[in-house]
Amino acid sequence: METRLAIDAWKDVDFRMEAGDDGKTFRGYAAVFDSESDDLGGFRETIAPGAFSKTLRERKDDQKAFVNHDWGRLLGSRKAGTLRLNEDDYGLHAEIDLPDTQDGRDIGALVARGDIHAMSFGFVPVKSEVSQNGKSQRLVEVKLREVSPVTAWPAYRATTASVRHLAELVDVEEDEIASAMRVLTSEDGTLTDEQYDLLSRALTARRPEPILPVGTPLRDEWLARLQTRQS
Repeated sequence: METRLAIDAWKDVDFRMEAGDDGKTFRGYAAVFDSESDDLGGFRETIAPGAFSKTLRERKDDQKAFVNHDWGRLLGSRKAGTLRLNEDDYGLHAEIDLPDTQDGRDIGALVARGDIHAMSFGFVPVKSEVSQNGKSQRLVEVKLREVSPVTAWPAYRATTASVRHLAELVDVEEDEIASAMRVLTSEDGTLTDEQYDLLSRALTARRPEPILPVGTPLRDEWLARLQTRQS
């Protein structure tokens, strides 16, 4: 599962608390359409309007709200009706009826004080479009798992998104790229010929000129440079 952050740089995002029938209701946007992400490892990403429409129709029984994506800190669920999600023209809007728990009370107090400036959502990508130069990507459809108010300094998860992006560029499974990257950054760092060729193609696919031709005699130097950059 990947996560994306709705950052406080999006000036129109409104996080607020309102009194409900049984307590407090938190409202805010977990995602904003057509707003460019931070750098995800050489490319940037946007979310297309409608990216959540199918998942909201099909997955209403198991989408939940957590604190900081911690599955042990539940705030609400669509099944119980304590989490309501809606896709509008601006993005993915969330309403959470906060529970009378320590986490629920803490989130309510932090929002009321203005300390919470961000939400995030966890998802599995279904369909995306990559630009011709490989420098931008657009999420067209996702499977939404959860949304989370973010209380700490949020980390924009680049690793899984970068692996997925490279896999799409060279038309291979994500596991193949991920496996090669794990070997490359391991203590041994010895790639098979197939893994070396795969990473060479993936890196070359993002540049107008090849970084190094596949099968180059400078393979050892290439690997040494990559390992140095990773460290």
